[in-house]
Amino acid sequence: MSKAKGILATTHSTVQKVLTGRRKVISPFASATRVLQSVIHDKTALTDAFTAEASKLPARERGRLRELCSGSLRHYHRLDAELSPLVEREVFLEGDSARRYADDPTVRNLLVLARYQSEHMEGNTGACSAKTRAHAAAACDPSVGGFVDAVLRQPRHGGRKPPRLTAAARLSLPEWLHGALKADAPPGAFGRYAPLLLDRPDALGLNVRPARWSPKDYCAALVAEGWPVGSAAPCALAPHGVLLKSRPRDVASLPGVAGDGNAPVFVQDAVQQWGVAALAPFVGSNASVLDACAAPGGKARALLHHAADARITALDRSARK
Repeated sequence: MSKAKGILATTHSTVQKVLTGRRKVISPFASATRVLQSVIHDKTALTDAFTAEASKLPARERGRLRELCSGSLRHYHRLDAELSPLVEREVFLEGDSARRYADDPTVRNLLVLARYQSEHMEGNTGACSAKTRAHAAAACDPSVGGFVDAVLRQPRHGGRKPPRLTAAARLSLPEWLHGALKADAPPGAFGRYAPLLLDRPDALGLNVRPARWSPKDYCAALVAEGWPVGSAAPCALAPHGVLLKSRPRDVASLPGVAGDGNAPVFVQDAVQQWGVAALAPFVGSNASVLDACAAPGGKARALLHHAADARITALDRSARK
């Protein structure tokens, strides 16, 4: 009898924890709100903020977290500008009690994430789906849930004409950066390249140590691990490069990628690899190379793939990087 009572007491305690919200399920959406808070308001590097949250999630959920974080940050200023009239409408309807929610940066981040998920991950051009609203509600304090749901239920433009956005907001840039980029660009160039800033990268560049794999062999290794045939290909710009056509995912799940500087495979843009390859013919056997602005060290690592016996002195003013 005492054993049965103990089991019942344990079960009751577990149910109470779930019902009172003291046991919270960690979800990619809730994690993404904390990443945005760290990046935008605490000025933390995206890689650091993402890594801290991704470690708390199952491997299968980390790709979705990366998509939410990278995509919502890319479109943040445009989405926030489009949300502003919807937020103000809700404040008007609910009164001053809702003003504190509208001005809370955490709530704004949550709304931007929901709009990004609905528009770019689900293809909804109107109000946010019930699925997205549920994710948003689960990621915020219950006292804010009604306000968040009411904003997200509104059509994207509130059933009216789209709001008049500034030139910077249309490109999802802060005003200071928009002005600086436009001022520094050659005449007529800014209008041509600026819209490309919103394009979602369609491939991930990898640099593969030649002593471990050739690019062709690495593509075969990916197929052996279950990747679709044709999802990766050797990079035409870089002799040791592989382009992986994939939505954002947990990079650490790729073969040969690890959390230290000795991993045989690391993420590096194809253009950076091309630049190192152009330098490589001038680095002779046992050459000494000074990399005076090295952080985080990708180009120095890439050069060692071309000249394994080179001696590289890597310096940077930032010890943390």
